[in-house]
Amino acid sequence: MRFSSQVRAGLRAGVALGLREGAGPVSVREMAGDVGVSEHYLEQVMAQLRRGGLVQATRGASGGYELTRPASELRLADFLRALDGLPDGAGAEGEDDPIEHVLGRALEQTARAMTAAAMEVRLADLVQAVRDAGAFMYYI
Repeated sequence: MRFSSQVRAGLRAGVALGLREGAGPVSVREMAGDVGVSEHYLEQVMAQLRRGGLVQATRGASGGYELTRPASELRLADFLRALDGLPDGAGAEGEDDPIEHVLGRALEQTARAMTAAAMEVRLADLVQAVRDAGAFMYYI
């Protein structure tokens, strides 16, 4: 399965904020290089994360974004829901069509399995995996 660039950017931003957890707001300018997208695009992604209740914005010279909850309480599913929505399987439409009925049931099962898997992955797990990989080194 492929995830949109928006989901990937949102998750990268979440990890970047998780790596700086407790250090105060992080500006979009600061995050854009870590996330690998333009500041303009990242602002759009961050607005969706804010509307989804995952980040909060602070205005002003030392403003930026922070996670609304500890990374240990945020799940991959939260980010997917805020950015693209979780798959719903589209239901078993066309009850008169046996092929559509079987495909609908299979897609619903797949969607449930994906949602369950996404609920198992905590943002803190991703942050720790990045730290273990030595990909980012932030000094506070």
